Amino acid sequence: MPGGKERRGKFLLPVNLEMTKNFKICCFLLFKTLKPTKRQQSSHFRKSFIKPPQERLKQLFIAVFYIIFAAFCVLTPQIVYAGTIPRTHFLTYGPGVSASARGNAFSATGDDMSVFYYNPSLLVNLTSSEITGGHWFLFDNAVYNFVGFSTKLNRSAFALAGTQLYRGEIEVREQIDDEPILTQNSQTAIYGSYALKLWKLKTNLGINLKYIYQNIYTQTNSCINLDAGFSKQLLLIGNPSGINLKVDTGLVMQNVLPSTSTYILTGSPAGNEVPQIIKLGIGFTITMSPRYNKKENLLTYDNLTFACDIIRRENQNDFAFGGQYRLINILFIRAGYNNGITAGVGIKYNDFQFDYAIVPGELSNFHKIGFTYRPEKPAVVLKQPTESEFKDEFQKVYKKARRIYDRYYRDALQLTEEKKYSEAAELLAKAIPLKPSENDDAKKLLAVCEQTISAIRTNVCVTNAQKCQNDGNLTMAYTEYLNAFNINPGDKGVLAAMDAICNQSSDTVKSDIYQLKANYIQTTMDEINRNLTNKEFITAEKNLQLIILLTPISDEIKTLTDKITDKKDLEIFNLTKSGVQSAINNQFADADRYFYEAAKLSPSDSGINEQREMAKANYLKTRKFSLADKLYADKLYYLAAITFATGEDPSELLKELQNFNPVYDFIPLLEDSVKDIKQ
Repeated sequence: MPGGKERRGKFLLPVNLEMTKNFKICCFLLFKTLKPTKRQQSSHFRKSFIKPPQERLKQLFIAVFYIIFAAFCVLTPQIVYAGTIPRTHFLTYGPGVSASARGNAFSATGDDMSVFYYNPSLLVNLTSSEITGGHWFLFDNAVYNFVGFSTKLNRSAFALAGTQLYRGEIEVREQIDDEPILTQNSQTAIYGSYALKLWKLKTNLGINLKYIYQNIYTQTNSCINLDAGFSKQLLLIGNPSGINLKVDTGLVMQNVLPSTSTYILTGSPAGNEVPQIIKLGIGFTITMSPRYNKKENLLTYDNLTFACDIIRRENQNDFAFGGQYRLINILFIRAGYNNGITAGVGIKYNDFQFDYAIVPGELSNFHKIGFTYRPEKPAVVLKQPTESEFKDEFQKVYKKARRIYDRYYRDALQLTEEKKYSEAAELLAKAIPLKPSENDDAKKLLAVCEQTISAIRTNVCVTNAQKCQNDGNLTMAYTEYLNAFNINPGDKGVLAAMDAICNQSSDTVKSDIYQLKANYIQTTMDEINRNLTNKEFITAEKNLQLIILLTPISDEIKTLTDKITDKKDLEIFNLTKSGVQSAINNQFADADRYFYEAAKLSPSDSGINEQREMAKANYLKTRKFSLADKLYADKLYYLAAITFATGEDPSELLKELQNFNPVYDFIPLLEDSVKDIKQ
């Protein structure tokens, strides 16, 4: 490392002389920026400086920039030099420019086709086909090149790619005085990748099959190896204000097959097997600031992504961190850490994207550039040239939803006749959102199915109880009746049978029965406390009714009843207060959501419903939706409902609808249906 050492007290600090010069320049500029002028030194100006004017704020911003730049000049060379670990195999060079700028922490949040290398399962998350290439300027005329193509089908994706580490003009001599023979070192890997989305497991799977070839001077080697990747979305939280949080995780195993061939290391005569690598990553993505261009019908977002990878390689553990801020899908600002600080930027124009990254090396920094072409528009860009075409597209989606609804309803009727009530109920639950305003027939049939399922389960418990009663096992009989009561608390026959068993039991058996009842009541009370902690007040009230049916009203039950009522009333008050405050601040979408949650807890309160309608009307008045806008929102809803009905995840479409029109009438219906299916 060029430079010297300067003494600072008792410590020796390695200093790069060129960076020290830059640091001194920054300090001088900082001093000139903050030094007050003669006018600023006047008493009049000092009095007016109690509240800094815009000019002073501008100076402060410039000062902060100089401080950060000065620190970067001094610290970066030390961090890079101290932390950089040279790579041992060309397969450890990641091909992605965006990934390199983000510290190669890409196994959970990769968002371009280079994920075939980092985690092939992420290929199914791409929104369009991609053609991409990259170039890496390395040491001593060495370069690293990458080219690839990926495309996405309905639930799967595949990619073809190639990487090459090439170094020319390598001098070879048998003796030190011999004339050199120029040769080259070429290390190549060709990848074929396939990824599949498993909707039921909500998991993505991916696999790489790769052919590896190396040629240096007179020696060549080749082999075939395999990568496997898994990814899963752990959490997705969104709200009508447009800020959403997504948590993803990924696991990838590279070169899982034992290598039968060894390779010559770059710069070393020794051999080394293909490295086996395991990566576990987690990523957080915040989607914020939705922007809608009404003229072009274009919806875009800002994204903030942070990811961390844990890497197990050659019996050593390592970490990688990285982040990216995407500004209106045009500018990408990236930084990371992977044995040194990495950084980069990306710029997108129409279907083309340019990426640049700077990566730390052992003696100097390396530069990577890449180009990407996406021939298809991302899913967030929806353009309809004319209103008539918009109507035609909406009608196609609407008619498809009606057809699926009619088919599901017919199938549910058939299943009901075959006494397959559970399967019928599942179909009906998926069908109801498809006709949100005309689904009374499906709702009535679903109620019949649910009542029948409850009656069947109750009868099974009653039959078991009667059998135990005939065998003289009254304790087990009471247990079965208690199970029947838990399924159908409104069955008076079950309660009468439980009382009869208590009356005809001996004192010993009666003691056991009382203990069973006491345990059930205590378990239900514990469940009520959990309900209150999670603000599930309706469920808490239902559980309270179970206790009231089983035991006389006591002071403890009265206290519990008051506790539920007080907490519920407080929550309604807080929601209503938040709704009113949001409406005062002209945040009518948030107000609508608060009033909706309050109305669910108090459906008979006409005042809350009126406030919600006012908030909704004010939002629509402010937004001024055209007919095309309304058709667009309807189309998004029916697409989400169709996606849900066909067993896929409607979260992305539902999120887009919430951002476009958060007060859309049928959003709560679809949200509740999705929640019920998950439970």
